[in-house]
Amino acid sequence: MFYETRARDKSLLPNDPFKAIVAPRPIGWISTRAPDGRINLAPYSFFNAFSSVPPLVGFSSEGYKDSATFAVESGEFVANLASFDLMRPMSETSAPLPRGQSEFEHAGLTMAPCRLVKAPRVGLYKSWSAALDEGWTRFVFESNGIPYKTLVDADIRKGNLIDQFDAIILPDNPPAAILTGRAGEGRGGSEENRLRLPQVPEEYRGGLGPEGAAALQAFVQAGGTIIANNKAAGVYARKDNPDFSNALNGIASKDFYCPGSILEVNVDTKNPVAFGSTPTVSIFFETGPTFKLSGQAKSILLYPNDHPLLSGWILGGKYLEGTSAAAEVPDGKGKIIAFGFLPMYRGLSEVTYKFLLNAMLYSTSTPASIN
Repeated sequence: MFYETRARDKSLLPNDPFKAIVAPRPIGWISTRAPDGRINLAPYSFFNAFSSVPPLVGFSSEGYKDSATFAVESGEFVANLASFDLMRPMSETSAPLPRGQSEFEHAGLTMAPCRLVKAPRVGLYKSWSAALDEGWTRFVFESNGIPYKTLVDADIRKGNLIDQFDAIILPDNPPAAILTGRAGEGRGGSEENRLRLPQVPEEYRGGLGPEGAAALQAFVQAGGTIIANNKAAGVYARKDNPDFSNALNGIASKDFYCPGSILEVNVDTKNPVAFGSTPTVSIFFETGPTFKLSGQAKSILLYPNDHPLLSGWILGGKYLEGTSAAAEVPDGKGKIIAFGFLPMYRGLSEVTYKFLLNAMLYSTSTPASIN
């Protein structure tokens, strides 16, 4: 069958079948807010996802109705999807109400807070003490078109990071490698080994040093977000930090050991880092930390018991009980998001990608309400 929209015989087709030809279509429930505070909520059948890289959704309006007008004026709209039990209220919001009258009130709906998000400017730290996690994170980012900029020690030491970045990722690496450039014993750590190895040019020595550490601290204090993966979290999770420490500090390997196993954690799905997650999730733990929290620090992923093992093996599971596999730690105007595992482990652990990606988006999101 060929249908030409301009040549419709209205005696045969009194109603234009165009909308029924491409079916079924998802219904986008579009909420908008005008700059003066007026709100609108309406269903749109000309709505869909158009791209995954970058992720794009859109809707089309036949004429400049309130939704389209408010979206153009504010530069923003929220795309909601209605469940079956909201079918009737969604239909009621299509009523032709006078401008300024609330569709939320008309349909008996309660407005909920949302978050406004802009694309984050992400820096990925590259230590001269090479880290596998840095390379795998680059691989995942580049495979999925995620923009980022590589940062080396000299870049961070220059400071002024808050004007360039919203989030800085510290890939898995021991704190000594990050702060001083010392990779540790077995990799040139002893004085004797260092004397035998070729001398490294000055610009590749010393790690971040005091200047770099101070620049990161200034970045967080000014509102930036630092995302620390696995051992890198040890830069901040220290014994002298009363609100945020590694619960495994001082525990001998004969008492706790988990060299590479799949563990189950509970998820605080209300935390923006965990948006889109199930209430429990599997993570890949490999000789990482786990966090003891107090004060304003928030748990994102929690070990609820002493037997989290799903696959592999673990010695001393009791040391994990009640501790956190991921945490949000406020610091000044910014925050530290710490993971006690690798969210993008070797490009394989796709179920936990969202935590790192959400942490990046969280760095530029602000609480918002259409009230």
